Amino acid sequence: MERSVINQQSVPKLTPPGSETGGSHPPSRTFPWPWLIAALLLALLLAVVLILPSVVTPTAVNGPAPEAAATPGPIVERSRLLQQKGDAEAALERVLRRRAELEVAGAATWAADAFRELTGQITRGDEAFDRGRFEQAAIQYRAAARALDELERSLPERFSTAMQSGREALAAGEPKAAARAFAAAQALQPDSEEARAGREQAVILGQVLELTRQGAALERQGDLPGAAEKFRRAAALDPGYPEAWEGVARLGKQIREQTFNAAMGRALEALDRGDLAAAVAALKQAGELDPSAPALQDARLRLAMAGKAARLKRLQQAAAKAAGQERWDDAERLYGEALQLHPEALFARQGRQRAQQQLKLLQRIDRYLQQPERLQTQAVLDNARELLQYLQGVAEAGPRLQAKREQLARLLERMGQRVTLRLRSDGETAVVIYRVGRFGRFQQQEVELRPGRYTLVGSREGYRDVRREVTLRPGPPVELELRCRERI
Repeated sequence: MERSVINQQSVPKLTPPGSETGGSHPPSRTFPWPWLIAALLLALLLAVVLILPSVVTPTAVNGPAPEAAATPGPIVERSRLLQQKGDAEAALERVLRRRAELEVAGAATWAADAFRELTGQITRGDEAFDRGRFEQAAIQYRAAARALDELERSLPERFSTAMQSGREALAAGEPKAAARAFAAAQALQPDSEEARAGREQAVILGQVLELTRQGAALERQGDLPGAAEKFRRAAALDPGYPEAWEGVARLGKQIREQTFNAAMGRALEALDRGDLAAAVAALKQAGELDPSAPALQDARLRLAMAGKAARLKRLQQAAAKAAGQERWDDAERLYGEALQLHPEALFARQGRQRAQQQLKLLQRIDRYLQQPERLQTQAVLDNARELLQYLQGVAEAGPRLQAKREQLARLLERMGQRVTLRLRSDGETAVVIYRVGRFGRFQQQEVELRPGRYTLVGSREGYRDVRREVTLRPGPPVELELRCRERI
């Protein structure tokens, strides 16, 4: 029909702009626009007639379809089929895109039945499309798209329902059901922190239930430490789970009682055999478990008495050993500690008195030995001789006292000898020997002195004094010159 309409039309003559004005310009050459347009329309018609049937005719499936079996119809019919095919393809593209988006959102998990149904609709649309029934295929595709839209609109409600189911399962102590519900909620809203936390809580609840079950079994078997460890782990996972904390408290009390009784038993056994260190350690452990227990107080009193007796005995032994070794300062200190511990201890009073006497005796001897120059005084020398006489009468003198006594005897023997000091001067210098006397002016003089250290001073009017020190030891005479030489 189009083809006849185009052939019967007359082609208008095209004239260049300005020719209608009737001007005086000479007529220009006309361009063949009508022929060019006619050629283009003819080419388009041939394309529709020859090429379009091969495009719109569907491939035969189990024999040619009714539309494909017919000979190429009019152009309008083919255009209608082409339009239906395009609509079906557009509907298919939309429904496939929507289905892919919901698959990414996990719809196959949280809406499995509905997702299978709409997938069947798409499959039926594909079958109609393959048979060339484009309009029927488009109907199926659009129905699937509407189902997908409805599925997407149900997301908030489904999410809320899944979350509520998860919370109820947690409250009922059903971790598996809670985990499934929160997993579905997380599939609906992958970014939901609440769903993620609920899923984790469901996992923790499962672990807590398993630990408490194991703890209860171990408690029935009598393994209290093992059971307590299970309950502690459960309480650490979920501090709000009451059964875990109840188990921890219950088993903790039982374990403390058992441990206390065992520690008290060890303490009493140690006291019976005199092992005070073991008793102290055991009572310390028992005191940490139950510090107010009456049995603990009794055992501590017994331990204190035993400890006091043992310490007193150790002090007595140590002091006696120090006295035997003539370490009288140590002995005096140890006997003093024993008296502080037991003021009525006779051995401590007597031992301390003896130690103090020995210390005083040794100190007197040491003063003479360390300061022999004091013996240059006759009174001091007489006292030292009396002390030596006393020491010689001590029958039970130990090695240390004997050595001191011999040193003092030798010192007194030396101090009993005389040493000659030969002095030379100028007859003008007055000479004084400290603690001996004044000798006046002389040119030469000899003085008999006891061994020791002496200080001599010479003085002369108008001259600076001269000072000399000399140590005299038993032996040959000692010569010394003393005169003032430096004028003032």
